[in-house]
Amino acid sequence: MQDIIRQRLIFYTLTFITVFGVCASLCWYLISSQEAHLFDLGRVENLAVTRILANAMGDKLPAFIERSYGKTRSELIADPFYTEVNWYVWNLIEGSEIVKIKAFNQDGLTVFAMPPGDIGKIKEKSKYPGLAAAEEGEVSHQSSFRAEMVTIFGNRRDLFVMSTYIPVVNNGGEVFAVMEVYSDFTEFYKTLTRQQWLYVGACTLAAILIYTMLILLNARSQRVLEHGSRMAREASRMKSEFLANMSHEIRTPMNGIYGTIQILSEDKLSPSQEKFVGVMRQSTENLMVIINDILDFSKIEAGKMTLELAQVDMAEVVKEVNTLFKPQAMEKGIRLLVQNRLADAGQVYADKVRTQQVISNFVSNAIKFTQEGSVTIVLTDALLKGAPAIRVQVRDTGVGIPPEQHARVFAQFEQADGSTTRKFGGTGLGLAISKNLVEMMNGEIGFDSAAGEGSTFWVTLPQGKSKA
Repeated sequence: MQDIIRQRLIFYTLTFITVFGVCASLCWYLISSQEAHLFDLGRVENLAVTRILANAMGDKLPAFIERSYGKTRSELIADPFYTEVNWYVWNLIEGSEIVKIKAFNQDGLTVFAMPPGDIGKIKEKSKYPGLAAAEEGEVSHQSSFRAEMVTIFGNRRDLFVMSTYIPVVNNGGEVFAVMEVYSDFTEFYKTLTRQQWLYVGACTLAAILIYTMLILLNARSQRVLEHGSRMAREASRMKSEFLANMSHEIRTPMNGIYGTIQILSEDKLSPSQEKFVGVMRQSTENLMVIINDILDFSKIEAGKMTLELAQVDMAEVVKEVNTLFKPQAMEKGIRLLVQNRLADAGQVYADKVRTQQVISNFVSNAIKFTQEGSVTIVLTDALLKGAPAIRVQVRDTGVGIPPEQHARVFAQFEQADGSTTRKFGGTGLGLAISKNLVEMMNGEIGFDSAAGEGSTFWVTLPQGKSKA
């Protein structure tokens, strides 16, 4: 028995490592390909603008380059060439990502610059391979880098930039100057960072979901193996106790992930990114429901589920549940109604939080399995073992449950129809947990249903302390 359990654990562990590795590899590939795509866009824009600038300067540029040799910085700035081309350059770069423009003669002297702060400076070709390559007639790009610079608009900014070198040739095809254009890549990097967080979040969610499903599968497999073995039953108890103790540790990182997704959704995102964030948020909420079911079930099995029994106003509990699920019912086009038939205020002796959990499970299932019509919550007076009690019924006009499947409704990890899980989702633990909670509160739980006629799930709780 121990060998079988050990083999299953090894299999689940290897499966988890394999799938997590695939998710991580896919995440890395998406980040790398997106980064390359953004950089390619920047190169294309730089190259296009630089070519247009070179053409705009036309025949005036060769003459200006010839005059630049031996000139001082002040003489270069005073050259009429600036006045003739500046207006066109300003019109050209308006609305683009261009933040700085330079032109060099064959000595590496900066003869033209916007802003003019670099005019007259020498750029060493040995330190800038792109400049040397451009003088040989090749277009080149310098990898993006972070720098603080005065932009063409006169303000100093800390930017991620990319520079492009392009040779400027005369009518004879000879290179006589080199143009350099700097583009602002800061927004590209912000976009890339947001996308990286999206991919990392998706990978993390996938890994946690896989881990949770492995725990679920392991629990189910062990319960089959442990049926006839005391040693196996003890192993299951220890597993459940561990999960119960790990409740905080499992929920805390999930809350951190969900909070991060909420913050990310408030950022400025593209439509496709908003779609991804929405999927991640919905997946996280669904995963939290699954984790909570698994942890509650594990606490019950380990005997660590504690209740705070006190007088509870059932009408108030039902009102809170109705308020909680009203938007969900309205979104689906279903009427959610409440009928209070109690003779007086009607209090029960129970745990308020767990009572609300049971009724919420009934209502959630009713809305899930009802395509049209209504879901009604009814409060009535009742008797439980001869003592006054209150019964809460949740009636729906949904698909109903055929008689041959009634025995499976409150079973662990089961739903009435196997296809239900695929169509509507869920772990099959909700009603099993509800049954345990009601029994711990000395109450009764049950249902009436027929295929195509809807279902009525009910819970009866005592109004006073049970003598049992």
